[in-house]
Amino acid sequence: MKPKSPRSLDAIFQAQPSPLAHLICHARRLDRITKLLAALLPQPLAGHCRAGNVVGTSLVIVSDSPVWAARLRFLTTELLTRLNEERDLPPLTRLRIKVVPPLQEPGLSPRPRLGLSPKAGAVINDAADCINNPKLSSALRRLSRHAR
Repeated sequence: MKPKSPRSLDAIFQAQPSPLAHLICHARRLDRITKLLAALLPQPLAGHCRAGNVVGTSLVIVSDSPVWAARLRFLTTELLTRLNEERDLPPLTRLRIKVVPPLQEPGLSPRPRLGLSPKAGAVINDAADCINNPKLSSALRRLSRHAR
């Protein structure tokens, strides 16, 4: 018996239609539309928009910030016309713009907390000793206790 040669996943999915095959086909279609959007939109707007979904005759375009979404909304009429000129897309009657901020990696804070060095704390404490105003002196001492 001759051993079977390996087949590509594309060949397997085409031979047996399945939900996974449908999902892969849909993802590829969205990728093609995203590339088309990148070609049709001006820079730098193109880098902030991607195809999110096609539902019936509506195309959902996802933007990574409200600012870019607002700029995209100004171009929807022209963009819809140009997208309908493409042969491999279904006829579109509506563009919907959604804002989805980019995902941030879990566990990473947006920026590190700033703190006082021990040397800076000592300098602030010394300054508090030289100040005649009791409220200011007290505030500086409290601040100096934040030294790490």
